[in-house]
Amino acid sequence: MNNFTNFKNFCSAPWLHYYRSPTGEHRLCCLADKLPNDQSLKKYQDLKNSSDLKGIRQSMMANELPSICHRCKNLNNNRVYKDDLNAEFSHWFEQIEANTLEDGSTSIDPISLDYRFLNCNLTCLTCNPEFSSKWKTYEKIKPDLPSYQLYDRQFILQEYREVLEKYHWEKVYFAGGEPLLQSEHLKSLEVLLIEDQKQKNGINIFYNTNLNRNEDFITQWVQILNQFKRVTVYVSIDSFGRFNDLIRVGSNFSKIESNLNILLKNKGPNVQVIIDLTITSVFFFNLIEFSKWILSNNLDLNARVMYGEGFLGKFMRIETLSREFRIDMFNLFEKWYLQLPNLDRQKLSNLYEVLKSFYLLPQYQNQDIKEAMRDLKELPFFEIKKEIENLILNFI
Repeated sequence: MNNFTNFKNFCSAPWLHYYRSPTGEHRLCCLADKLPNDQSLKKYQDLKNSSDLKGIRQSMMANELPSICHRCKNLNNNRVYKDDLNAEFSHWFEQIEANTLEDGSTSIDPISLDYRFLNCNLTCLTCNPEFSSKWKTYEKIKPDLPSYQLYDRQFILQEYREVLEKYHWEKVYFAGGEPLLQSEHLKSLEVLLIEDQKQKNGINIFYNTNLNRNEDFITQWVQILNQFKRVTVYVSIDSFGRFNDLIRVGSNFSKIESNLNILLKNKGPNVQVIIDLTITSVFFFNLIEFSKWILSNNLDLNARVMYGEGFLGKFMRIETLSREFRIDMFNLFEKWYLQLPNLDRQKLSNLYEVLKSFYLLPQYQNQDIKEAMRDLKELPFFEIKKEIENLILNFI
């Protein structure tokens, strides 16, 4: 068989990655579309060599990217998700080729897990009901909320427990929903800890969390994390103070900051903490204050510009703001940034480079502006809607 792992359209996900969405669907990964045949009430062992997965593997073995993977079309040589997966798991390529038949069936078991639950305590304006159960609270206020089929919870929980113990995981990614709300989360970590201790390099544990739990839970959670060989915790914070709470509805910045301090104070050297920032229109009004907060707390930062429109969030895109305003804000930030000491500039270099690349995005045209303002008007959070209106309406 040819060396198909070298092909441009090869991705290791159909062999090595197991993703189940917050609503219970089995997909190739968090970016892939739904599989052609609904197989969500099957366990992974029954899915592994299903017609769907065999067909997908055959396409990749022929250097063809399946249609459900369209978000990983490598346009303009930009890095995409499959590139990251392939780089991380390239040490498996030889085994993949040796243990895959021409019909696409394989004996390889998954080693990367992204198993999500819908439970969440926030209704972030950059998110949607598919990833947060909290949106259900607003069904009466906004009856046109999209509804998502939730698969049998008992089946999902049973399978989740089984896959944690059955396979030898090299990487586990906890996201959601909010992973720290999952009722069995601490027990899950105790199960994974047994496997972590067997592996020389341990399991690569990743989180995306909003840290909105009580202090006792955070303290207990960190104590368990310290027993793993390597952990990365991405803390979702999208601005400083009240501006963060406008974007991440239901959050309390003071509480997050308190829990973050507990995490930073008690974590071991094996636990890395990174602030995960999504840059939105609201963020531009708090840019320097947020940056000062990052520096004052000596935090690591990962920044990206908001893509897509969330659920009600077209007005959250930076293209809502006039280019003139964005230019003024970036120039102020750049002037302040370039006067910082080298170490401080290094801390904020990711934010600076992302802004430098994207602050000049084309401004919304009239129709887009109308849609953005309609989205803002329909927000089911009265006080937050008023505050955001007061912020952005003069800068469109």
